Amino acid sequence: MRAKSLVTAAKTEPGRVALLALAAIAFWALAKPAAGMTLPPVPDHAPVPTPLVMAQAVESMPEQMRTATIRAIQETLNEKGFKAGPVDGAMGPRTRSALRDYQRKAGLPVDGVASKDVLDHMKFARPEVSAGTGSAAPKQVAGDPLTRDVQRELLRLGYYGGAIDGLYGPATRQAIERYQYDHGKSVTGNVGQDLLEELRGMKPGQVGTTGLRT
Repeated sequence: MRAKSLVTAAKTEPGRVALLALAAIAFWALAKPAAGMTLPPVPDHAPVPTPLVMAQAVESMPEQMRTATIRAIQETLNEKGFKAGPVDGAMGPRTRSALRDYQRKAGLPVDGVASKDVLDHMKFARPEVSAGTGSAAPKQVAGDPLTRDVQRELLRLGYYGGAIDGLYGPATRQAIERYQYDHGKSVTGNVGQDLLEELRGMKPGQVGTTGLRT
């Protein structure tokens, strides 16, 4: 009976039957994947984006972390001879000035901004940066023990004939330059702990032939 009515409908309304047939074919094609087509497997664990870690200035740190970081920076600056003042955890003008001096010596951007990155640089950078290194003449105070020891070693090796007073003056600078020239070093005239250790390992008369001795 139903088939008979479909035949009757096809005879009386052929356009409607054709549209229904096309709709059925389209639905079947969309509902079923194409032959040979496979969907990609879903991974068990989707990758998690790695967060971008930026250098954090102390001003943006929690109070306890900020104070601890500044104290560590002050202590390290003082150990390296940059005279940051009291280790009080406060970022005052003296600490900021010492930090700029360190950045200048280390070849970093001179902005006086304290951060965990600059603290890590102070602790782990090699070669180590101190107030006595670099191209600028070191700022020495009267009676500086390091300068006094360098003068004493230069006197022992025959390069210095002045007073052992710890004052970094022209005579001390020239004596260092003569020593550096004799031994093929970079002639800077700077006082530093590395220079002192080198002088202590030298014997009198262990010099070249190009330098002058006092």
